[in-house]
Amino acid sequence: MEKIKLSHNSLDVKNPFGREKELREIEKYISTHNNLIMLGARRVGKTTLLNAIAKRKEKGYKIIRYDCEENRKISAFFAKLLVYTGIPKIFVSSIGKKNKGELANERKSAEEIIKNQVCEPFLIENIVDSDSGTEVEEKNINDSTAFLLILGNEESDEVKKEYEIAIKYNIPIFCFIKGLEDKEKKPNVKHIIEDIRENKRGIYKRYESIEEFKNVLSNSIKEKINEWNQRSIIRYAGSPFRSVGEVFFTNIKNQDNRKFLILIDEFGELKRGDSKEFNDFLPYFRTKINELTEVKNCIFVLTGSENVFTTSPAKPFGGFKRIKIEKFDIETAKKLIINAMGWNTQNSSLDKIIEIIGTLPKDLVYFIGELRNRSKQYFNNKEIKNILVKIIDTDSEFKIDKQYPYLEKGGINFLKHISEILPASKREILRWDNKEEIFEKMCNEYFILEEKNGKYEFVSKLIGWKTIYNDDREKFNKKLDKLLKND
Repeated sequence: MEKIKLSHNSLDVKNPFGREKELREIEKYISTHNNLIMLGARRVGKTTLLNAIAKRKEKGYKIIRYDCEENRKISAFFAKLLVYTGIPKIFVSSIGKKNKGELANERKSAEEIIKNQVCEPFLIENIVDSDSGTEVEEKNINDSTAFLLILGNEESDEVKKEYEIAIKYNIPIFCFIKGLEDKEKKPNVKHIIEDIRENKRGIYKRYESIEEFKNVLSNSIKEKINEWNQRSIIRYAGSPFRSVGEVFFTNIKNQDNRKFLILIDEFGELKRGDSKEFNDFLPYFRTKINELTEVKNCIFVLTGSENVFTTSPAKPFGGFKRIKIEKFDIETAKKLIINAMGWNTQNSSLDKIIEIIGTLPKDLVYFIGELRNRSKQYFNNKEIKNILVKIIDTDSEFKIDKQYPYLEKGGINFLKHISEILPASKREILRWDNKEEIFEKMCNEYFILEEKNGKYEFVSKLIGWKTIYNDDREKFNKKLDKLLKND
């Protein structure tokens, strides 16, 4: 049997171990055009599932990814979605038109090459009223991804004006200069070349033939498109989220010939940026997503380790299907260890390891890593304890405040206080620390505690062990030794 791939980071594979059922359910909802929420504890494998879906659906959809932990600003959220669902637009500025003038062949070639690079060329002569004034030019330069400036010998006030507009709106400029010498060029042309060179306004390249122009232009777009997209995101992110959102949703509606799958990881992190703005954003998001149901070309898949979806004011998510991503069941967890270690199914270490470590995928991966380092078939109770202590003693991954940085001090103190009596019933927990509101949040909003057979325990047993270990070493040893001796 092929060994399972393990990693402390999220896996980027098409078929992650133990998730066949979840993947079938997710794909069923996508195939019936349902927006979807995946809820689950931290480190349960939600990002791994997003990665798997992206690989499975990349041929049928344009996949857009957004990790809300990387940028919690809502306008940045819409800015990235707008840029990557759109087609990069390149404004072509030069003297003349495609059918006349010194640079007619260049304009015609530029249009063709830009289209071949899956970008949208804007040439003023292509619009119905090609004699439109500055307002049309300014609008189209402002919403362009890049500004292509082609310079020959002849000068033009229009070209100079367009160049100045591109500078005004900080649009990336790439300039192509015909010829190796400037002595025949008119004053305005020389001025622009000098300004670009001295002020380092983007890139400029020279060419001698139309074939060289085509090759250099094609390569320049390939080389720079990601950089230009990032600059567009930064530019849009500086606007109010509603104005960026309007452009994004309009852009989606206008592309009914394309299919988008938008995968948003840790959606609740947007609340951390500005909670007041987040509450304003939610009903707006609902309204706009409802408008897309007529187009049916865009599906959202959201994940959350914090439940902002069923708690007030989360009505916007009433139309989303929900899947709870659970830990592995015991048999799946055993199969993971057996496969990773090459053990047989009767290995006597299995039950005790599962009892101590639990079945949260990331916890299992950490523990299996230490088992592999020892290259043994069987582990006694003392060895299991030593491995556990090494993991929680050396890795800050399992500290409550590291894993849940958004928890208030009262929540952290509550978890520390009850850790020594877990597993315990709700009644026992509240008798020990009577903070019912915090208890409910830990269970239903943050997914830190879970109930099984009437008893509550940390979803991540490694976090539970780390909490007791840091708080009271004697209680840690007493609790662990009792479990290990309970054969």
